[in-house]
Amino acid sequence: MADTSLTDPDTPAADRLAIRPLASCLAAEWHGLRADLLPQEDPAVAAATLKRLVSQNGSDAAMLVLRGYRPVGLACYRITRGRDALDSVFEVTEWLFRPEASGTGAGAHLIGFLYMAAEAQGAPLVYWPSAVTGFRPAADATGPDRKAA
Repeated sequence: MADTSLTDPDTPAADRLAIRPLASCLAAEWHGLRADLLPQEDPAVAAATLKRLVSQNGSDAAMLVLRGYRPVGLACYRITRGRDALDSVFEVTEWLFRPEASGTGAGAHLIGFLYMAAEAQGAPLVYWPSAVTGFRPAADATGPDRKAA
């Protein structure tokens, strides 16, 4: 999935939202976000997680949400292939946002992109962490091709 700008081109650069697939060129942004949101995480664990997420031969991946040039959120996910297309599962394994991202539409847009990624991978089922529910209506209402309310 390509880099995607989510806001009107007239929006000031510092406020523009974009979603990018995690790649090694975004390692510094990813590490900074995780260090701020998960200060207890061992740096060696973070480095191993990043390596796994940017690997082209694995089933794990992640997306970063940028506001301007600053990362404000991320979602990590895993695709588990079944025997046929209906058995494939797209599982969101981690969902982290900075408090200042609240109310910007960043979460709703990321939800929409996660559902699009699942569909593109042929995974009809999307599982979220057990404490997170109700995302499909938000994705339908404010997906990447719609304006947030």
